Amino acid sequence: MTLKYNELQDLVLPKLSIDEFSPKTGDNNDVIVLGFYVKDKEPAKDLSHFIENGAYEILDVENSPASNDEGEYMVFVEVDRNDKFFDLTEKIVEDLGNIMEISNWKYKPTTQKRSLTDQVKVGRTLLLQIQKSMFPKKNLQRTLWYNKNKNTMKALVIFSYIV
Repeated sequence: MTLKYNELQDLVLPKLSIDEFSPKTGDNNDVIVLGFYVKDKEPAKDLSHFIENGAYEILDVENSPASNDEGEYMVFVEVDRNDKFFDLTEKIVEDLGNIMEISNWKYKPTTQKRSLTDQVKVGRTLLLQIQKSMFPKKNLQRTLWYNKNKNTMKALVIFSYIV
């Protein structure tokens, strides 16, 4: 099935959950789960199919069988927890913008009560979250730097153990 332009218009919401859900394909230390919000079950299947058949390095895609408390369906995308995560996320969001008019994305990392609109804040939040949940402070040296690309700040996280 091929999606027509704007077929998912106003059905896919510009909200993205980051690392709020546990992966099915691996361990939390190795896998990040992205969650896309959709207004109905059939469009969620269409979005799932679109992402699954896209040129993305993903581990798994699955849509929720039931809606959440707000009546929204979720499309869960499992990806490797590595420094390519931000580029991959940006690519999926960019590609969704190519098949419908959608903008002003809100990113919600698991440790935040509110959604963030700035990817740099998302990067900082994830860095702290990963550090606290996965690595003891004394054994971790962390670096966060920013790279300008297409007027968007991308956060890249590199971890190295101190020997």
